[in-house]
Amino acid sequence: MKIYLAGNQGHDIFKLFDYNFNKLDSFFYITKETTKNIKNYKRFMLDSGAFTFIMSKKKVRVDIDEFTDRYIEYIKNNEIDLFFEMDVDNVFGYEKVKQLRNKIENKTQKQSIPVFHTNRGLNDWIAMCKDYNYIALGIAGKDVSWVDWKAFYKFVMNAKEYNCKVHGLGITAMKCLQRVPFYSVDSTTWVNAGRFGEYQWFDGEKILKRQARSLGMKVRDDKKNELLINNLLQWKKFSEYMENKITASCVQY
Repeated sequence: MKIYLAGNQGHDIFKLFDYNFNKLDSFFYITKETTKNIKNYKRFMLDSGAFTFIMSKKKVRVDIDEFTDRYIEYIKNNEIDLFFEMDVDNVFGYEKVKQLRNKIENKTQKQSIPVFHTNRGLNDWIAMCKDYNYIALGIAGKDVSWVDWKAFYKFVMNAKEYNCKVHGLGITAMKCLQRVPFYSVDSTTWVNAGRFGEYQWFDGEKILKRQARSLGMKVRDDKKNELLINNLLQWKKFSEYMENKITASCVQY
């Protein structure tokens, strides 16, 4: 299983690790620093960010066709191979999503990673598994409960029948990762140091977490960088463990 770390908390931190980890970035929040280092990451995956700004409490007005055009140009100019479609079902409808998907794929001459929503039904899931070698399943919009690993397991095992890889969008609950053979997942959990003063550590099998204050650690603003560095290091160790563990114990699909 490949774990991509999402979230931007400063490239000074990423630089400390020589960018040697899997990274997922959002085009909506892309920076010049990100663009400069795309090739330095172990693996790089791009999300449009469309779902993020559409679901934001702050009203963001965006021409989705113009935004898609810019997304396409960025993918082409930076030779990005792993990128998601425009995940905008709940605002523009599935037909628009398919239209934008076709546009992206025609202009990049590459397959995108389509994002499945459960309201489309099992037939659409199977069709995607047949048509694509890499698709995404997530918890956005509460499609599937993030603790309901059995539901994820059924989806992933069904996709394996068609030799289709599944990415778990934002799915990093430890119970789920230990039971469901996703091909890849992404997480922003490591940035919780900055958000909540959370200290995390890898115990050899999984990530554990505690409030830093409860461990007697200071969480002043000038100390949060130390927490972020620690948490990124722990997730890097965990991702390396999971990649080796799954590769060694499961048939890759």
